[in-house]
Amino acid sequence: MKWTGGPVVARARIAGFRQFEHCTPEQLRSATAGFALHNLSAYWASRPARFDALAIYLEQETWLDEPMTVVGRSYGSSWIVLPDRTATARWMTVAREVTRAPRDSRGTRTAGAALRFAVFRRDSFTCQYCGRRGPDVPLHVDHVVPWSRGGASVLANLRTACSECNLGKSDRDV
Repeated sequence: MKWTGGPVVARARIAGFRQFEHCTPEQLRSATAGFALHNLSAYWASRPARFDALAIYLEQETWLDEPMTVVGRSYGSSWIVLPDRTATARWMTVAREVTRAPRDSRGTRTAGAALRFAVFRRDSFTCQYCGRRGPDVPLHVDHVVPWSRGGASVLANLRTACSECNLGKSDRDV
């Protein structure tokens, strides 16, 4: 599993890997044919002329129903191999709940990473106003009922918006 300190959102098995030294974007892009990364033109345009890369090929990749918050931290490699279910259960535990009461009954104004991901996933990573999709445009989480008008940061009151639509809308109703 790939983990960089945020919630775990998917599971997969590693089917293989390929290391590239001093490769070009075209070389790596051809190695990702058939995968979603291959079609992200903006990503390939952002790569330097030469770089080192590691392509990891996954199989049986599935999204988790709910993101898992991981208690542990990795200060070195972000790849963690768990040898069996006992080790998995021991390593992946639910984070402890914060015991202090929130300042506002609506929770926090800013949606946390797991909630933002749930909104993006529900909305297929697509702006609900103009239809543009990430990663071609930066995506934000927008309150249907604005926070300034009493709206809460809960899944039912949030939707995906591109940065242009969200910043242009501000706290107005659409």
